[in-house]
Amino acid sequence: RAAAGEPVKARSQFYAAEGQTPRWLPCTLLNYQSDPGPEVVGRNRFLIRWDHHDSEKWVTRFNLLFDGESEPAFMARMDAARTLRAAIEADARLVSYAEHEVVERVANAVPAETAARVRSGLPAGGAGAAATVCTAECDADYGRAMRAATLDYRLTSAHFHA
Repeated sequence: RAAAGEPVKARSQFYAAEGQTPRWLPCTLLNYQSDPGPEVVGRNRFLIRWDHHDSEKWVTRFNLLFDGESEPAFMARMDAARTLRAAIEADARLVSYAEHEVVERVANAVPAETAARVRSGLPAGGAGAAATVCTAECDADYGRAMRAATLDYRLTSAHFHA
């Protein structure tokens, strides 16, 4: 409706001063932008003008409560989205930990000189080549097992979730 020139009344969060709790104040929706470009990928934006003064601002849907929209339902959707975002961010941190930090710790578990001695003691060709492949596979399997065990510990440990 705003694109057709019809005013759309709503409320948006207004911060009067730095650090102050926002208040939901009346505004008029002026425009909608569904693809703001690469700097804000995936974020639809709404251009609003505050009713109490003439300043304009681009806001996301989380900062815009349309007139006639149920405020409790809106707040429940916001809370659910924040909860989901926190869970996704926690999962991403665990995956990053399992993929990076655990790999470094596993790599350092066996001293490099010991690993080099084992590998250098393998004969060339034939059984030695097979043993080299087997050793590399064991290293990879051990790394995967350690990542899985660490991730399992992190997901189930009361200490981690405290």
